[in-house]
Formats: sequence, structure tokens, C-alpha cells
Amino acid sequence: MRRVLCTAVLTAVVVVQVQPVCAAGYQFASIDYPGANLGTWAYGINNLGQIVGYALGCCTYFSTASVNSTPNLIGLPTPYGFVYQQGAFTNTPIPVPPSSINDFGTIVGTRGAKSSSKGWVDSGGIYTDVAVENAAATILSGIDDSGLMVGSWNEPMTDPPVSHGFFGFSASGPFYNLDYPGALTSALRGVNNLGAVVGVYTREAGGPSYGYFYLGGVFGSTGPGVEINCINDAFAFAGSFSIAGVNHGFVSANGQTIVVDFPGARSTVVSGINNAGTLVGTYTDVGGTPHGFVDVLTP
Repeated sequence: MRRVLCTAVLTAVVVVQVQPVCAAGYQFASIDYPGANLGTWAYGINNLGQIVGYALGCCTYFSTASVNSTPNLIGLPTPYGFVYQQGAFTNTPIPVPPSSINDFGTIVGTRGAKSSSKGWVDSGGIYTDVAVENAAATILSGIDDSGLMVGSWNEPMTDPPVSHGFFGFSASGPFYNLDYPGALTSALRGVNNLGAVVGVYTREAGGPSYGYFYLGGVFGSTGPGVEINCINDAFAFAGSFSIAGVNHGFVSANGQTIVVDFPGARSTVVSGINNAGTLVGTYTDVGGTPHGFVDVLTP
């Protein structure tokens, strides 16, 4: 049975037919940080093929009060932020999740508890926190080569929760909201070098997500159950959609949308795309462990 996935170009909303098959013309490869037995996540890729991601290994142990003279050891997962290129991992200076890297090697990401998180920018190993004024939490999701950053921020103490997409050029601001019209929550996820941004929004509390685009004053929206995470300079965009609670990746380019499911995976999410059409993301295996992946477009 065919599924209908509603996608949007930058000037109109169109409906396309999606075949529920793995992406033809792509070659998949797993990305697993050495020793990270709890999972590896790949989030972004630049045009040099550098991939940023996050991993967790078990475990770092420390002692608490002894019980009957026996030390009580507690194990916590060991986190790793990384840049991956041509089979080699380089750790980021601090072990927090990076989300995007531009062609100059500037990395953005988010750290801290979800309810009180802050964004951060790493430029040449120098970290700067990013926090929208009066926000309960700030999330940084993307950066282009000019330094334009996109993300989302949460209003404090709202019921239902309210969030806004935003963009800005400097870690110190100013920051500007960019919400899908009429949305309850909005979050920008990606940006290309031509000023197009993509993200996700909801219309009501507990309702489905929708992907959205913005370029030059024009909005476009997908149908329900879709999230758009990234866009390249050819306006190819990618993300995930859900059917019966299962996530599937997708990429849409040149008027064609295809499903991107890692072979044998329980679920797949595409998080990044570069100008060569190379995709990165995360799949979950049948045992429930996350793995990063890179998906190279082959001739």
C-alpha cells in the first residue's frame, strides 16, 4: 500500500507519493564510536565530509558511602562529543552533543538538562554559551557558512509548553523569532547558505508534528507526522516521518521523495545533508541500541 507524504517546496505545498523502500542509489555505513556500547548518534555533516555526533559508553564509576566496609560503586555513562571524517574520530573539547558543523569547522550544539538547556558555539576550540533572553531553555540546531545560527527556545512556565524557532548571527544576540504562522510550538532545525531554513511545528498540545520551510517571506508546510531536520544549497531536504509509531528517514530532491531506512533497522532518522547529497543520521537496531550512519549517494 502506498503512503502519502505531504511535502512542501518553497512556494507551495504539494503532495507526492512515497514508496516504502530503502533509498536506491545510496550506500549505507554505520558510525560507531569505539567503546560506546550504549549508543552513537550522528547529527550533522558539512561539505568537507566532516560529521558531528555524540556517543555514550558504560561506565565511569565512582564511590559513595561504603556499606559494611564495602565501597558502593555507582556507574554513570561516559559521554563523547566527536567529529568523524574518513574513519577517524576526534573528540570535541567538552563531551556534549554537537548538532551541526559548517565548512569552516564551527560547531554548534546544546548542553544541560532539557528543561534548562543552553546552546553553545565552538569556534576554534573556544566555547561560547548561547541563551535567548528570558528563555527557560535554548537549543542550537544549525549553522551556515556565514555564521547564521538557528534553533529554538522555550517559554518559562507555560501550560501547554510553548516554544519558538529563532535565528541569529552572534552568540550574544540579537535573536529573532521565526515561527510557523498559527503554531503552538516551532523549532528551527537546519539552514542552508542561501537563507532557507527548515524545522518542525505543532498546532496543538499533544498533536502531530509538521515540517516547515521558510525563504524570503514564504512559508511551506508538510503534512502531519513529518519532521524536516536539514536542507542543502540545492534545496534538497531530509528528515523523518512516523507510521504506526515507527520512524522512517526520507530525503526529497528534484521533485522526488524517497524513504531512507537503514537496512534491518527498527527505526531511522536523517539529521544532516550536505551539497553532495550525503546523508547522516541515526538508526536503532532490533536490540534497541542507537547507531550513527552515513548514507553516500552513488552514481
